[in-house]
Amino acid sequence: MEIAVLDDLSIAAIVFGVIVAVLCLRAGRQRDRFDRHARHSHFYVAYMQSEAWAAKRREKLREAGYRCQRRGSHGGRLEVHHRHYETLGHERMSDLEALCAFHHGIADEERRALNIHRAKERLRSLARTSY
Repeated sequence: MEIAVLDDLSIAAIVFGVIVAVLCLRAGRQRDRFDRHARHSHFYVAYMQSEAWAAKRREKLREAGYRCQRRGSHGGRLEVHHRHYETLGHERMSDLEALCAFHHGIADEERRALNIHRAKERLRSLARTSY
């Protein structure tokens, strides 16, 4: 079995490649965060950056015992999910869920699916009443 010997230039190229890969991943995450906020109203973005939201978020995390409310685990980064946006800015604790990032993604998809279902039901209702 041959052992490859790397010269200083090869090692530098590998290190450079790793650094570029990490920077690209970070840039992608920043872009994703920007894209997520771009889909929301100016009020939503301002509120999510406010001290009022930070206090509400802390309160929900404390109430949940700093655990994912779907998995029950603790540790790692927890996020606070809005079950709906009807009370945005004056949420009750029952409007929010403390979730790990994995379950937050699932909850967002569930909310989108529910919103689509509700919109279809409204259209069906309108179609029935317009004849």
